[in-house]
Amino acid sequence: MSENVNIVRLPESDEVKSGDYLIIETPQGTKIVDFSNFILTESNVTFSTVLSAHTSDIASNKSHVVTLTGAMFGGEQKMFVTSLSASQGLSACSGGGFSVNLGTLPTSNTGLKTGDLYTQTGAQLGGSGTTKAICIK
Repeated sequence: MSENVNIVRLPESDEVKSGDYLIIETPQGTKIVDFSNFILTESNVTFSTVLSAHTSDIASNKSHVVTLTGAMFGGEQKMFVTSLSASQGLSACSGGGFSVNLGTLPTSNTGLKTGDLYTQTGAQLGGSGTTKAICIK
């Protein structure tokens, strides 16, 4: 005589991995599917429009990254940033040309001439925080 088991009384698993099985009901009867063969695609999920939107967003972001990379390494575009930081110094030229070490820059513009670099914290610039910003006199 077979024993009836109520599925809600089975112990719950913390994860599903290859080698584990899912129970499915088909027109041909009840069957199992190895989790490694359980494949979700755009054609069998209800959120395929969200996936399509993400695909478009990713393509757009990739285009921006390519443009910015070309601007940085090709030098054909000017880039303006509101914040810049580095732990090991900054380089304005490829091939090891000019390097700026933030740790050696002065922390005020006293005694500097026009065009000299110095650093200030967010609090010193009228904001808040200790993050340093590069300033030009």
